[in-house]
Amino acid sequence: MKEKSIRPTYQMELIDKIAEKIWEKYSTYKKVRLYIKKFQEEYWNGDFFNGVSFEIIENDEKIDLDETLHNVDGDTLIKIAIDLEIETPDFIPAFPVFKNIVKENKNLKHIFDVAFQNLEENPSLSIANSNSALESVCKNILKKHSTEYKEGDTLKKLIEKTLKLFFQFPGTTQCNDINAIGSGLIKVSAAIENIRSNKTSLHGKDEDAELVSDPLYAYFIINAVATVGLYIDSFYKKQFISNTDDDLDIDPKDIPF
Repeated sequence: MKEKSIRPTYQMELIDKIAEKIWEKYSTYKKVRLYIKKFQEEYWNGDFFNGVSFEIIENDEKIDLDETLHNVDGDTLIKIAIDLEIETPDFIPAFPVFKNIVKENKNLKHIFDVAFQNLEENPSLSIANSNSALESVCKNILKKHSTEYKEGDTLKKLIEKTLKLFFQFPGTTQCNDINAIGSGLIKVSAAIENIRSNKTSLHGKDEDAELVSDPLYAYFIINAVATVGLYIDSFYKKQFISNTDDDLDIDPKDIPF
């Protein structure tokens, strides 16, 4: 994957967060060095050693973590941040907010955490879990409020039923903007479901199958999932939880955007 372009100011901030989290998690110089070394790649040309991806800086045989992190390339910095569960809003803008709303649901939090943690190393798994996370958001709502819910429904069908529950399914409202949003959400969910089912290694594939291997797609999809999930959660809380009268006759001006 092509190295991400990280603004110097953001890189400085990210390095500070990474260093603080590492010292918090691993309190000795030895453990910190061992942790950082796991991200260091060795380059070989046959039997000849050609160097490493970045240099570990030491003073008096103790790692200088700040100097070392400033030697690390952008891709690896993001990998370290993801492994430490540090928010990276420059690359996943909606993630921090979405993660916050799902934290009370342990199963959903686990699904989304797996998606986040595998963005770089296993994009197929990340995409599959992103799909599952959005399915869970819809299932949690439909189980409580819809008689049309079926356990075997996949993402596209779940989004359609959720939109019907919200009176935002295309054709159920005379507001063209709401119809457009509904159509867009259905198309997005159908695309995510298709990639998850046909472009990842989640299911058995023949050797000629084209699979998603570029983390860029995983970043894009987890962003899309977080954005759609936030919209659905916000609308649900506004119309089903805060509205004590359970009035489902939703007016277009109540859409939270």
